[in-house]
Amino acid sequence: MQSHYYCASAYLALSDFHSSLLFTNHVVAVCPSHTPSHSIRVECKRRLGLWKEVLKDSIKILKLDKCNSGAWCCRAESLMHLGRLAEAEVSASQAINCDKDNRFAYQIRGEARYQQKKYKSATFDFHSFGELDRTHRGAQQAAPALPIWKTTRDRLW
Repeated sequence: MQSHYYCASAYLALSDFHSSLLFTNHVVAVCPSHTPSHSIRVECKRRLGLWKEVLKDSIKILKLDKCNSGAWCCRAESLMHLGRLAEAEVSASQAINCDKDNRFAYQIRGEARYQQKKYKSATFDFHSFGELDRTHRGAQQAAPALPIWKTTRDRLW
């Protein structure tokens, strides 16, 4: 089972979503409570645009882990694509309740609110997304490389 999970992860990284789905379906059939496999399966279906299936699978993940902010975001995104904007807004809010630093939850909630013509609250969400995005990009920039010393006398202090 573990090798199937790793193959599914590798195919997902290679953007071969159909092959990844084959492996994750096997893992989920053997071990239905393996949340990481469900997450890979949701991501593959999301990238393929299978929104009804994304919704079903994200609900399965949420039954296993009620505070999985990624599953709440996928649920919200699929609801938006299915035209259920009010439910999408609620799901994105649940993702934010689980993880205040989830910038995509703010983006999805902002889009749902904007499409519902709730412009003031959508502006707040887009602003929050922008702040978190700047923080995230700053954290991902590589720190300057430090020299590697062989002995303590080689240090530069």
